[in-house]
Amino acid sequence: MALLSEKQDLESALALAPLMSKNFDDWEIVLVVKENFALTAFEIEEAVKLESTVNTRVIFLAGKDLSDLVALWRGIDACIGDRTTALFQFPSQTSELEDFWRDAKDFDAFFGYPAKEVQSLSLSRIANSSFAYAYQKFSKSKLEGTQAGALDFSRNFISFLQKTKRPEISLRNSNLFQGFSTSSIKMNSFKSPKRKSFTSSFGRAMEILFSASSAPLRVVSTLALAGAGLNVAYSIYVLAVSATLKVAPGWTSMSLQISGMFLLVSLVLSLMCEFLIFLYRAIGGTQDSFIVREINSRFEGLRNQINVNDRHENT
Repeated sequence: MALLSEKQDLESALALAPLMSKNFDDWEIVLVVKENFALTAFEIEEAVKLESTVNTRVIFLAGKDLSDLVALWRGIDACIGDRTTALFQFPSQTSELEDFWRDAKDFDAFFGYPAKEVQSLSLSRIANSSFAYAYQKFSKSKLEGTQAGALDFSRNFISFLQKTKRPEISLRNSNLFQGFSTSSIKMNSFKSPKRKSFTSSFGRAMEILFSASSAPLRVVSTLALAGAGLNVAYSIYVLAVSATLKVAPGWTSMSLQISGMFLLVSLVLSLMCEFLIFLYRAIGGTQDSFIVREINSRFEGLRNQINVNDRHENT
């Protein structure tokens, strides 16, 4: 299964057919196309309907939330077979993909990450490191610094994800589920994704954090409780000072109090707003995406995989 994001991705995906035939007895290539793709549906259909193209299915998505993660899950959910490999990128060296398949077969969830990460500015590195530290503390699991270029899942793990309320969110937190074996490798031919804007990165970071654990909400509660405690302590301090000393109106202390309280309130409101946004997306009544069209090539060698018999075998 592969997510098409650029025009050349279609050629790269169709070129995987000989490699699939070499490594697997029964296989299928599922391609997921989001809106605003460089090629039209007619151009894609022409390529898929060629005599040389086999065991290929193209899924066109429509909906209000067509993030890569949603599109990824739509493709995985449409796949059948004992194992499913999902590609965000196409490796330039096919031997790396073969090594990836060989290493992945012993795990329920296996990830291929870019070997080299994009060097970011000092401020961005500090923010990323802080977020990774917070994620590790809240979820008790290490977060990779970049998005995986390839993923491979067993049928049991996919069946488990299908039973969750938001499979695409559960997919992002695959390393948190106990009882499933997971691992990863670094792949030299994968490129790190381009840096996103601060607002986009912040929103994604908060979604990952809140989807991984309820601990951030407890932090919000603790911050609010700490603010209330500081207010009580400061009130006691003011009463004690006014009872024992003759003081002039304290502009400095009042300013510090107002500044500190507003900072605390701002942090609480920020985290609460992000959590409410996550809840809205998680329990929203409308479907995020749906399949509007599907194109199939001719199929070969899939009868045993999909449990289909010829008509004369049933008579």
